[in-house]
Amino acid sequence: MGLDQRRLNALKEAGLAAVQLSLQALEPGLARRVAGGEFLEAKFRAARWVREAGLPLTINVVLHRLNLHEVEAYLNLARELGASAIELANTQYYSWAWLNRVHLLPDRSALEAAYARVLAWKARNPEALEVVWVVPDYYAEYPKPCMGGWGATHLVVAPDGRALPCPAAYLLPLDFPRVGEVALEAIWYYSEAFNRFRGTAWMQEPCRSCPRKEVDFGGCRCQAYLITGNPAATDPVCYLSPWSGQWPSPKPGGPWSRGQELDAKPRRR
Repeated sequence: MGLDQRRLNALKEAGLAAVQLSLQALEPGLARRVAGGEFLEAKFRAARWVREAGLPLTINVVLHRLNLHEVEAYLNLARELGASAIELANTQYYSWAWLNRVHLLPDRSALEAAYARVLAWKARNPEALEVVWVVPDYYAEYPKPCMGGWGATHLVVAPDGRALPCPAAYLLPLDFPRVGEVALEAIWYYSEAFNRFRGTAWMQEPCRSCPRKEVDFGGCRCQAYLITGNPAATDPVCYLSPWSGQWPSPKPGGPWSRGQELDAKPRRR
Protein backbone atom coordinates (compact mmCIF):
# COMPACT_ATOMS: atom_id res chain seq x y z
CA MET A 1 0.00 0.00 0.00
CA GLY A 2 2.99 2.28 0.41
CA LEU A 3 4.18 1.68 -3.13
CA ASP A 4 4.38 4.29 -5.86
CA GLN A 5 6.27 4.29 -9.16
CA ARG A 6 9.16 6.33 -7.82
CA ARG A 7 9.67 3.96 -4.89
CA LEU A 8 9.35 0.91 -7.14
CA ASN A 9 12.00 2.26 -9.50
CA ALA A 10 14.30 2.97 -6.57
CA LEU A 11 13.85 -0.59 -5.34
CA LYS A 12 14.63 -1.90 -8.81
CA GLU A 13 17.80 0.18 -8.94
CA ALA A 14 18.76 -1.22 -5.54
CA GLY A 15 18.53 -4.77 -6.90
CA LEU A 16 14.89 -5.85 -6.54
CA ALA A 17 14.52 -8.81 -8.91
CA ALA A 18 10.83 -9.75 -8.71
CA VAL A 19 7.57 -8.84 -6.97
CA GLN A 20 4.85 -10.97 -5.42
CA LEU A 21 1.45 -9.33 -5.01
CA SER A 22 -1.20 -10.83 -2.73
CA LEU A 23 -4.92 -10.62 -3.43
CA GLN A 24 -7.59 -11.39 -0.85
CA ALA A 25 -10.61 -11.51 -3.18
CA LEU A 26 -11.91 -10.01 -6.41
CA GLU A 27 -15.50 -9.33 -5.44
CA PRO A 28 -15.24 -5.85 -3.88
CA GLY A 29 -17.38 -6.57 -0.82
CA LEU A 30 -15.51 -9.75 -0.03
CA ALA A 31 -12.14 -8.09 -0.64
CA ARG A 32 -13.11 -5.33 1.77
CA ARG A 33 -14.28 -7.84 4.37
CA VAL A 34 -11.14 -9.99 4.25
CA ALA A 35 -8.54 -7.24 3.84
CA GLY A 36 -10.22 -4.77 6.18
CA GLY A 37 -10.27 -1.82 3.79
CA GLU A 38 -10.53 -0.49 0.24
CA PHE A 39 -7.29 -1.89 -1.18
CA LEU A 40 -8.31 -3.72 -4.35
CA GLU A 41 -7.79 -0.91 -6.86
CA ALA A 42 -4.45 -0.03 -5.30
CA LYS A 43 -3.33 -3.63 -5.85
CA PHE A 44 -4.31 -3.52 -9.52
CA ARG A 45 -2.41 -0.25 -9.88
CA ALA A 46 0.67 -1.73 -8.22
CA ALA A 47 0.54 -4.71 -10.58
CA ARG A 48 0.59 -2.38 -13.60
CA TRP A 49 3.58 -0.50 -12.21
CA VAL A 50 5.49 -3.74 -11.67
CA ARG A 51 4.94 -4.84 -15.25
CA GLU A 52 5.80 -1.36 -16.61
CA ALA A 53 9.06 -1.57 -14.65
CA GLY A 54 9.86 -4.84 -16.43
CA LEU A 55 9.91 -6.89 -13.22
CA PRO A 56 8.56 -10.45 -13.05
CA LEU A 57 5.22 -10.51 -11.23
CA THR A 58 3.79 -13.35 -9.18
CA ILE A 59 0.20 -13.22 -7.98
CA ASN A 60 -0.45 -14.86 -4.62
CA VAL A 61 -3.97 -15.69 -3.45
CA VAL A 62 -4.67 -17.14 -0.02
CA LEU A 63 -7.66 -19.40 -0.61
CA HIS A 64 -10.26 -20.38 1.96
CA ARG A 65 -13.94 -21.18 2.19
CA LEU A 66 -15.03 -17.60 1.44
CA ASN A 67 -13.12 -17.06 -1.81
CA LEU A 68 -12.53 -20.55 -3.20
CA HIS A 69 -15.29 -20.04 -5.77
CA GLU A 70 -13.22 -17.28 -7.43
CA VAL A 71 -10.33 -19.56 -8.36
CA GLU A 72 -10.80 -19.31 -12.15
CA ALA A 73 -11.16 -15.54 -11.94
CA TYR A 74 -7.76 -15.34 -10.21
CA LEU A 75 -6.16 -17.36 -12.99
CA ASN A 76 -7.69 -15.15 -15.67
CA LEU A 77 -6.63 -12.01 -13.85
CA ALA A 78 -3.04 -13.21 -13.43
CA ARG A 79 -2.86 -13.83 -17.17
CA GLU A 80 -4.37 -10.41 -17.95
CA LEU A 81 -1.89 -8.69 -15.62
CA GLY A 82 1.02 -10.35 -17.41
CA ALA A 83 2.10 -12.33 -14.35
CA SER A 84 4.67 -15.05 -14.85
CA ALA A 85 3.17 -17.18 -12.08
CA ILE A 86 0.28 -17.51 -9.68
CA GLU A 87 0.39 -19.22 -6.31
CA LEU A 88 -3.02 -20.48 -5.22
CA ALA A 89 -2.10 -20.88 -1.58
CA ASN A 90 -4.79 -22.58 0.44
CA THR A 91 -4.73 -21.17 3.94
CA GLN A 92 -2.19 -22.56 6.38
CA TYR A 93 -3.71 -22.51 9.84
CA TYR A 94 -1.57 -20.47 12.20
CA SER A 95 -2.27 -17.39 14.34
CA TRP A 96 -5.61 -15.78 13.40
CA ALA A 97 -6.28 -18.44 10.78
CA TRP A 98 -5.85 -21.09 13.48
CA LEU A 99 -8.36 -19.34 15.72
CA ASN A 100 -10.81 -19.01 12.82
CA ARG A 101 -10.18 -22.34 11.10
CA VAL A 102 -13.79 -23.50 11.56
CA HIS A 103 -14.91 -20.54 9.44
CA LEU A 104 -12.09 -20.71 6.87
CA LEU A 105 -11.41 -24.39 6.16
CA PRO A 106 -13.42 -25.59 3.14
CA ASP A 107 -14.84 -29.07 3.09
CA ARG A 108 -13.01 -31.61 0.98
CA SER A 109 -15.60 -31.74 -1.81
CA ALA A 110 -15.39 -27.97 -2.37
CA LEU A 111 -11.60 -28.14 -2.41
CA GLU A 112 -11.55 -30.98 -4.92
CA ALA A 113 -14.03 -29.14 -7.16
CA ALA A 114 -11.82 -26.04 -7.11
CA TYR A 115 -8.75 -28.13 -7.90
CA ALA A 116 -10.57 -29.68 -10.86
CA ARG A 117 -11.34 -26.18 -12.19
CA VAL A 118 -7.66 -25.26 -11.86
CA LEU A 119 -6.62 -28.36 -13.80
CA ALA A 120 -9.19 -27.65 -16.51
CA TRP A 121 -8.00 -24.03 -16.83
CA LYS A 122 -4.40 -25.18 -17.03
CA ALA A 123 -5.32 -27.67 -19.78
CA ARG A 124 -6.94 -24.86 -21.78
CA ASN A 125 -4.02 -22.49 -21.18
CA PRO A 126 -0.93 -24.71 -20.97
CA GLU A 127 1.64 -21.97 -21.64
CA ALA A 128 -0.11 -19.02 -19.99
CA LEU A 129 1.82 -18.95 -16.72
CA GLU A 130 3.20 -21.13 -13.97
CA VAL A 131 0.47 -22.32 -11.60
CA VAL A 132 1.29 -23.50 -8.09
CA TRP A 133 -1.48 -25.10 -6.02
CA VAL A 134 -0.64 -25.27 -2.31
CA VAL A 135 -2.69 -27.93 -0.56
CA PRO A 136 -4.23 -27.17 2.83
CA ASP A 137 -2.12 -29.15 5.26
CA TYR A 138 -5.18 -30.80 6.77
CA TYR A 139 -6.00 -32.52 3.47
CA ALA A 140 -2.50 -33.73 2.61
CA GLU A 141 -1.22 -37.26 3.06
CA TYR A 142 2.23 -36.19 4.20
CA PRO A 143 3.32 -32.97 5.93
CA LYS A 144 5.23 -30.25 4.16
CA PRO A 145 8.89 -29.86 5.10
CA CYS A 146 9.26 -26.86 7.36
CA MET A 147 10.78 -24.23 5.05
CA GLY A 148 12.84 -26.97 3.43
CA GLY A 149 13.90 -28.13 6.88
CA TRP A 150 14.17 -26.12 10.10
CA GLY A 151 17.11 -23.73 9.91
CA ALA A 152 18.20 -25.15 6.55
CA THR A 153 17.50 -22.39 4.05
CA HIS A 154 15.65 -19.44 5.64
CA LEU A 155 16.29 -16.71 8.16
CA VAL A 156 13.33 -14.37 8.64
CA VAL A 157 13.72 -11.11 10.55
CA ALA A 158 10.52 -10.13 12.38
CA PRO A 159 9.58 -6.44 12.86
CA ASP A 160 10.81 -6.60 16.46
CA GLY A 161 14.23 -7.84 15.31
CA ARG A 162 13.85 -11.49 16.23
CA ALA A 163 15.53 -13.89 13.79
CA LEU A 164 13.25 -16.81 12.95
CA PRO A 165 13.67 -19.98 10.87
CA CYS A 166 10.18 -19.36 9.42
CA PRO A 167 7.56 -16.58 9.63
CA ALA A 168 5.39 -18.47 12.15
CA ALA A 169 8.17 -19.71 14.45
CA TYR A 170 7.43 -16.99 17.02
CA LEU A 171 4.54 -19.26 18.12
CA LEU A 172 7.00 -21.71 19.67
CA PRO A 173 8.35 -21.55 23.24
CA LEU A 174 11.90 -20.77 22.10
CA ASP A 175 14.19 -17.83 22.77
CA PHE A 176 14.88 -16.29 19.38
CA PRO A 177 17.90 -13.94 19.28
CA ARG A 178 17.53 -10.45 17.86
CA VAL A 179 19.58 -9.06 15.01
CA GLY A 180 21.49 -6.02 16.21
CA GLU A 181 22.15 -7.80 19.49
CA VAL A 182 23.67 -11.01 18.06
CA ALA A 183 25.60 -11.35 14.80
CA LEU A 184 23.75 -13.09 11.99
CA GLU A 185 26.53 -15.65 11.66
CA ALA A 186 26.22 -16.56 15.33
CA ILE A 187 22.42 -16.75 15.10
CA TRP A 188 22.53 -19.03 12.08
CA TYR A 189 25.25 -21.41 13.17
CA TYR A 190 25.20 -21.42 16.95
CA SER A 191 21.88 -20.26 18.41
CA GLU A 192 19.83 -22.83 20.31
CA ALA A 193 16.67 -21.77 18.46
CA PHE A 194 18.09 -22.42 14.99
CA ASN A 195 19.70 -25.70 16.03
CA ARG A 196 16.78 -27.06 18.03
CA PHE A 197 15.08 -28.85 15.11
CA ARG A 198 17.86 -28.96 12.53
CA GLY A 199 18.55 -32.24 10.83
CA THR A 200 16.97 -35.47 12.14
CA ALA A 201 18.62 -36.25 15.50
CA TRP A 202 15.84 -34.50 17.47
CA MET A 203 13.09 -36.67 15.98
CA GLN A 204 10.98 -39.20 17.83
CA GLU A 205 9.08 -42.12 16.33
CA PRO A 206 7.60 -42.62 13.82
CA CYS A 207 9.78 -39.94 12.19
CA ARG A 208 13.08 -41.31 13.49
CA SER A 209 12.82 -44.53 11.47
CA CYS A 210 10.75 -43.15 8.57
CA PRO A 211 12.33 -43.25 5.08
CA ARG A 212 10.84 -39.79 4.46
CA LYS A 213 12.55 -38.14 7.40
CA GLU A 214 14.98 -36.26 5.16
CA VAL A 215 12.15 -35.30 2.80
CA ASP A 216 9.54 -33.97 5.24
CA PHE A 217 11.86 -33.36 8.24
CA GLY A 218 9.04 -34.30 10.57
CA GLY A 219 6.75 -31.66 9.09
CA CYS A 220 5.85 -28.28 10.54
CA ARG A 221 7.01 -27.58 14.10
CA CYS A 222 4.48 -24.80 14.62
CA GLN A 223 1.59 -26.96 13.52
CA ALA A 224 2.76 -29.82 15.72
CA TYR A 225 2.89 -27.45 18.68
CA LEU A 226 -0.55 -25.97 18.03
CA ILE A 227 -2.22 -29.37 17.78
CA THR A 228 -0.31 -31.40 20.38
CA GLY A 229 1.35 -28.85 22.67
CA ASN A 230 4.71 -30.44 21.86
CA PRO A 231 6.90 -28.77 19.18
CA ALA A 232 8.92 -32.00 18.81
CA ALA A 233 5.87 -34.12 17.96
CA THR A 234 5.31 -35.62 14.54
CA ASP A 235 3.24 -33.20 12.50
CA PRO A 236 -0.39 -34.37 12.93
CA VAL A 237 -0.92 -33.85 9.18
CA CYS A 238 1.04 -37.05 8.52
CA TYR A 239 -1.22 -40.08 8.36
CA LEU A 240 1.43 -42.00 10.32
CA SER A 241 1.33 -39.53 13.21
CA PRO A 242 -0.22 -40.70 16.51
CA TRP A 243 -2.17 -37.41 16.47
CA SER A 244 -3.51 -37.65 12.90
CA GLY A 245 -7.05 -38.14 14.18
CA GLN A 246 -7.18 -34.61 15.59
CA TRP A 247 -9.14 -33.58 12.48
CA PRO A 248 -10.63 -35.46 9.50
CA SER A 249 -7.61 -36.47 7.47
CA PRO A 250 -7.43 -38.09 4.04
CA LYS A 251 -6.47 -41.66 3.40
CA PRO A 252 -3.14 -42.39 1.67
CA GLY A 253 -3.24 -42.09 -2.09
CA GLY A 254 -5.49 -39.03 -2.32
CA PRO A 255 -5.32 -36.62 -5.27
CA TRP A 256 -2.41 -34.58 -3.95
CA SER A 257 -0.17 -36.77 -1.77
CA ARG A 258 2.38 -34.17 -0.58
CA GLY A 259 3.27 -32.60 -3.92
CA GLN A 260 2.09 -29.04 -4.14
CA GLU A 261 3.27 -27.73 -7.50
CA LEU A 262 0.78 -28.17 -10.31
CA ASP A 263 3.53 -27.79 -12.92
CA ALA A 264 5.77 -30.83 -12.87
CA LYS A 265 8.65 -28.69 -14.10
CA PRO A 266 7.76 -25.08 -13.32
CA ARG A 267 9.47 -22.45 -15.40
CA ARG A 268 12.11 -20.41 -13.63
CA ARG A 269 11.19 -16.76 -13.13
